[in-house]
Amino acid sequence: MNNFEDYKVHIQYTFNAFCKVVIRHAAIDIILKLRRRWEREVSLDYLMNEKFVQLAGPEQLEDIFWF
Repeated sequence: MNNFEDYKVHIQYTFNAFCKVVIRHAAIDIILKLRRRWEREVSLDYLMNEKFVQLAGPEQLEDIFWF
């Protein structure tokens, strides 16, 4: 009977270790996914501070599209 209890405790410890590894790897995957997203995104503050080049002003559009 004692051998069965030891085996049961061993299985529980093994399962707990497996769950910790799975949760750790899931967290790492989420962190890497967020980091890749943040690297691709451009900050709105950065865009607002950059030199704004207007491709066509309103008066230029009137010259182009007059009817």
